[in-house]
Formats: sequence, C-alpha cells, structure tokens
Amino acid sequence: MRALRERDFTIVFAMAHDAGISYNRIAEACALKSERVSQIARGTTAVTALAIVERIAGGLRITGAFLGLAAQPWEDTAVLSTESRHGEDDPMKRRNLLRGALAAGLTAPALAALTAARSGKRR
Repeated sequence: MRALRERDFTIVFAMAHDAGISYNRIAEACALKSERVSQIARGTTAVTALAIVERIAGGLRITGAFLGLAAQPWEDTAVLSTESRHGEDDPMKRRNLLRGALAAGLTAPALAALTAARSGKRR
C-alpha cells in the first residue's frame, strides 16, 4: 500500500515482473514503451508525470484512491464507497479487479503480488 501511496512504480513493476509478467506485457497494458517499464522497475527512472501515473493506474487497474487520484472511469464508485463504510471485501469489487487484471494480462501470481503490495505485505 505504501508503494502505491508514494507512487513507487519501481516496486509495483518489479513485483509484477517477479510474478511472471514481462515488461512488454506491462508496457502494453499501460501504453508505455517496454524499455521505459524496465527502467522504472530497475529504479533508473521515476514516474513523475500525472498522465503516466493515470495510464499505469488504468493499465494495471489500480484504483485511483490507492494513488491519491480521483476514481478512474472503470471503477465502480458505489462499490468503493460501500466497502469503505463497511470495511468488507465486496465480491463485485473483487470480480471487477479480476476482470481488469485479466484484461491487462496479469496472472494469478502477479495479481497476488500486486494485492500484497496494496496491503503493504512483503512476499
């Protein structure tokens, strides 16, 4: 969660890559060059432009709240507001996250890695 809050995509991309997702696949999902994704994952370049942060959020289906952004167009804000009030893990939100992850080409291990990153747990 801290990595997302701080917009540290070095950790996010590296975890996705460690889980078996190629930089090419991440780049494709986020509309970035694979070389740029590789550089970000290695920590040789940082993401500073808001437009790129938004592209990554959309490509990897990271909710805006995790990155300090407004809700993304694909988010179901009713589900998010209900979840924040009740602290429940809504099945609809999980289903939307899985659909988005599959659309981005994320595999189960990569999704688990991103979930761990979101919750602040280390593998």
